[in-house]
Amino acid sequence: MKYKVTYILKNGDKKNAAVEAADEREAALAFSNDGFVAAVEKETGAAGPASLTPAVVSFFRRPDDFSLMLFARELSTLLRAGLTMPESLDIIEGHLNNKMLKSAVINIKNDIVAGASFSAAVRKQPEVFSELFAKCVAGGEAASDLTGVLNILAQNLKNSYQMKSRLVNIMLYPAVILTITFCVFAFLLFYVVPSFETVFYEIKIDIPPHTAALFFISGFVKKNITLLAISGVVLAAVFLLSGAAAAARRIALKLLRKLPVSSTIVDNYSMFVFSGMLSSLLRSAAPALESFTVALFALKDTVSDHKREAAVEILKSGGSFSKAVASLDLADGVMARMCAVGERSGKISDMIDLINEYYLESLQNSIERLAEVLEPLIIFITGIFIAALILSVFLPIIKITMGGM
Repeated sequence: MKYKVTYILKNGDKKNAAVEAADEREAALAFSNDGFVAAVEKETGAAGPASLTPAVVSFFRRPDDFSLMLFARELSTLLRAGLTMPESLDIIEGHLNNKMLKSAVINIKNDIVAGASFSAAVRKQPEVFSELFAKCVAGGEAASDLTGVLNILAQNLKNSYQMKSRLVNIMLYPAVILTITFCVFAFLLFYVVPSFETVFYEIKIDIPPHTAALFFISGFVKKNITLLAISGVVLAAVFLLSGAAAAARRIALKLLRKLPVSSTIVDNYSMFVFSGMLSSLLRSAAPALESFTVALFALKDTVSDHKREAAVEILKSGGSFSKAVASLDLADGVMARMCAVGERSGKISDMIDLINEYYLESLQNSIERLAEVLEPLIIFITGIFIAALILSVFLPIIKITMGGM
């Protein structure tokens, strides 16, 4: 693959050259001894197989919160040690394993060398860094405390990773049960049900409607299994590529917020992230209005745009934190009341720290409650499905036996 490499000599002259290389890193290394490599770009018309990689592959290659946490923490450490941003990014990029994150770091480094700010460069990589990450970085630059904000982001990403890991562990047992149920259901549908169907039609007995429907489904699936499998793969690809996944996520959040246990988890998680970001930004000496505006983005899935804008306007007009939070009309009024106490005592940052701990404990309790409710519910539902399938097959046999007696 051909790349165009831009590098800067020691006397300041900028040079351009073309080189054949396997990837951007190899192209950059080809001129690293000649000067500082400022940019590496693919030659127009030289698109290789990588350019044909579908977005669905990128979806699964996206770095997780743990990888982003390590990136933010290491970048903060290197910057505190006195290295420049391009030097820090170059060191980090050298040992990254996630190809998507590595590519994003290379692009960010090139943008910074070209004169862009770190936040602007991060904002150009939305497939890797969330909008909340970009907004926090911009807030850190405005407050001249980028390293502090990166540490804040690292801690929040760590908390997010731990919460998601706990949810995954809790969901693992129901997932195993559902998988076993699906396998049993498929075995009965493909091998057991057709055998009974042949016997029933040979002895010419009356088949109940639900049993006839089961026979029809079994025959249809067995005849069209290949077509159904291909259709499922195509629909999944279209779902991921068309942007429908984001719309489905919004719909799923609305549905989850209507259920007793899941709504508590969604609300507590949003408030946990919001209060954590707000507390940390305030402690980094960022302006109160800017800290609130950036942290408020964590509530974009649970609070409407006009309510968030109204809360920001309250602070702009000189209102208090407690009034701004109260205007968000959150599920509970805990944060608004505790902010009011913090304002009266003059320790708003300490109070928001306590709020963050409160929502962390509430989130942990909600996750435990979900586990207690979900496991027996899954077992009950799978039992109903298997029992319905077996009864649909054996009821005609029971009727024959009863008739013969």
